Amino acid sequence: MDKKRQLYNYLFLGACASVSKMVIYFFILTMQEDAGRMWIAQSMAWTICILIFYITTKQFVFQTKRADIQSGAKEFGLFIAASLISMAVAVIFYNGLVYLVNIKPLCAVIVNIIGFGTHFYISKYFVFAPTSQDKQIQEKIAAN
Repeated sequence: MDKKRQLYNYLFLGACASVSKMVIYFFILTMQEDAGRMWIAQSMAWTICILIFYITTKQFVFQTKRADIQSGAKEFGLFIAASLISMAVAVIFYNGLVYLVNIKPLCAVIVNIIGFGTHFYISKYFVFAPTSQDKQIQEKIAAN
């Protein structure tokens, strides 16, 4: 797949994931009677969003095919780790930028770009990087 198209697909799916996370979050909040449980809504929205984002990124951006369950589970675990790392980077940058610039909307935009970039880089070069086994499978598919 063309590198630019891969990046555009990732950005589009990432934007869709962000919007869906907000929709899921507010939907779950409206179903809860206790307004103090926003962290439950946030956790559930993040979990659902990450699952959907993993599946769509795997299928439509990096198009990986794993040979067995073990390598698929490893890929999924790495994707979760990449999500947590990019979230930690975003939190650190956000707090630093708010301290330096103190323009929260601008900081949020910059941090989202940094978070998406971090996640894309980790996903492309570590999570969904083709293994030699994957290349053999793709060669067999192409030969048929």
